Amino acid sequence: MPTFTLHMFCRKNKAVHNVAIRNMSFVSKFLIEPFSPLKDRNFSIYITGQTVSQIGTFMQTTAQAWLIWELTHDARMVSLATALGFLPLFFLSPFTGALADRWDRRKLLIGTQIAAMTLALTLAFLVQRGLADATIVLFLSLALGVVNTFDFPTQSAFIGDMTGMGAIRKAVALNTSMFQVGRSVGPALAGILIALFGSAFVFLLNGLSYIVVIACLLVITTTQVRRPHSGTPLNDFAEAVRYARTESRIVDLIMAAILLTLFVFGTFSIFAPLADTVLNGGPETLGLIQSASGLGALVSALLLAPQFANVKRVGVVICGALIFAGFWLMMTLFSTWTPYVQFTIFMASLTLPVVLAGTSGLIQTLSPPHMRARMISLFQMTTFGAQPLGALFAGFMGSLVGPLYAIVLNGGLMAILATLLIGLRHDFRVWVVTKPEIPK
Repeated sequence: MPTFTLHMFCRKNKAVHNVAIRNMSFVSKFLIEPFSPLKDRNFSIYITGQTVSQIGTFMQTTAQAWLIWELTHDARMVSLATALGFLPLFFLSPFTGALADRWDRRKLLIGTQIAAMTLALTLAFLVQRGLADATIVLFLSLALGVVNTFDFPTQSAFIGDMTGMGAIRKAVALNTSMFQVGRSVGPALAGILIALFGSAFVFLLNGLSYIVVIACLLVITTTQVRRPHSGTPLNDFAEAVRYARTESRIVDLIMAAILLTLFVFGTFSIFAPLADTVLNGGPETLGLIQSASGLGALVSALLLAPQFANVKRVGVVICGALIFAGFWLMMTLFSTWTPYVQFTIFMASLTLPVVLAGTSGLIQTLSPPHMRARMISLFQMTTFGAQPLGALFAGFMGSLVGPLYAIVLNGGLMAILATLLIGLRHDFRVWVVTKPEIPK
């Protein structure tokens, strides 16, 4: 072969090789690395159980919203049921996060799953017997909120116990993905099952789903850094508050998450009246709207949120996501065609995992190991604990101006406040995260 031809052949092969290397790097970075925590046996077992449980949980959430709407035809009552489910987070989180740092988290999670299963089966029995009125449903929603106040911070810290802090952001993103699978599949199934068999059947299935979670937890082994039993849980929580005040970035992350829970999750609380009075549908329409939200969040959790670990200017990305969500909520105004509303809710929901998984994962990496559950508890107290206010506001505005205009108002307020947050918090705007930060 002539020298010139050989030289050109080698150059061509080298170029092809370089392109292949770049393609392999892209595939590894965007499609393989985000799922690396699944190599851990304990984490993969845990995710399996959580996926089944979350499908059941969102089936029950849809059935409960429709049941309250059928019983009262009052958007405020539907929102109140949502608010009561999150209200205990605000009052009990100072204690539950500290206890999750002290107690065996695996055993505590088994206890919360048994309690939640009991409540779901109780609701199924009462509805089937015709004994459930709005007051009983509201009371059981409050009771489940108490259980979740123990469950939420324990689960979040438990992920770090399984995977270690080096993989915590990827693991949190994957856990969020499974959460969104439940939000995608659960409501759609619930809408069909309510129409065919009634709400009681949905509550029964949710109760049975906890058996899978409990079985998975029984075979999992973890390494937990436990806090010594010194002082009171309230003093322990106060220590976490003092630590958070010294970390300005934690405060910024919490403020961003609060905007999401106030205005986006507040919007979700009035989907039942939206489906009935605006879209002229039934439980199937409610299920379709909620599933559209879950599907948007699932797509984001699989494709967008895992890449958040590679983002450097996290403040800009988080606030940009909030503004994006606010824009699409406002776009809901322009049509009452169900597929269009599904599309706008889908687009707005793309931001949920980016904001929630991103802020939660970063707060854990910024926290000392013995304080993670308490920091998660503080995060959930201030963010999800604010959700009752968002739900009540959405319910009040839904009754006053209608659910569609209430959604538009929520979107506009969130976009404005997110713009102010990134505009006024200079250090948050220029904050650069180069790699997962291991706590001291």
